[in-house]
Amino acid sequence: MSKGIKFSKSVSEGSSEQTQLKRTFAPHLLYANGMAYLIGAGEQVNRYREASKELTVNAVMGVYKCLHEISNLFEDLVTVSKYIEMSGVNHQKHQLWLDVRNHIRHDVREEYDNETNKRKNDRAKRLKINEKLQTEITFDTTSFSVGGTVITLDEINEYIQWASKIFDDVMVEAMKKGLIKNEPSPSK
Repeated sequence: MSKGIKFSKSVSEGSSEQTQLKRTFAPHLLYANGMAYLIGAGEQVNRYREASKELTVNAVMGVYKCLHEISNLFEDLVTVSKYIEMSGVNHQKHQLWLDVRNHIRHDVREEYDNETNKRKNDRAKRLKINEKLQTEITFDTTSFSVGGTVITLDEINEYIQWASKIFDDVMVEAMKKGLIKNEPSPSK
C-alpha cells in the first residue's frame, strides 16, 4: 500500500502570475515538506554519534565517516532553516548552518584552490579557517569544528527542538483552520 502527501494549489483561479509571484509562502506547506528534513537532521545527529566512535578505533575511517555524516546533517539543517526563513522566522544559527554546509559541499570540492572566490573567502573568515588551509575540520564524539568554529551536538539538538516546535505549532493551527486534513487511502 503506497502512502504520500498532496498539496493543493493556494492560488485562486484567474489570479495573475504577477500576484502569484508576490504572495508569501504558506508556512504549513513549507513545513509539511520540510518535516522530512527535520526528521533527517535528528537521524543524522545519531549517525554522526555512531560514526564518531570509529575515531578511536580507526582514525582515518572515523574521519571519513564523520565528514560524510556532517555533510548530510548540514544539508538537512540548511533545508529546514531555509523553509523557516521563507516563512518569515529567523534564527541566529541560519548563517552558520549555511556556511558549514557550503564550505563542506562547495569550498572543499569545486571551489578548491580558487583564491578569487569572494563568497568562499568571506565564509572561511566567518568560520575562522586558517588562511593557509583549504579546509580545517576536526571531529569529536560530542562536537566538531570547522576552522575555529566549534559546533556541539547539543546546540544542533536545541535547534532541531526549536524548529520542531515551530513546525508543530504551525501544523496544529493549519489543521484547526482546515488547511490540512488526513484523507483516507482509497480502497483497493
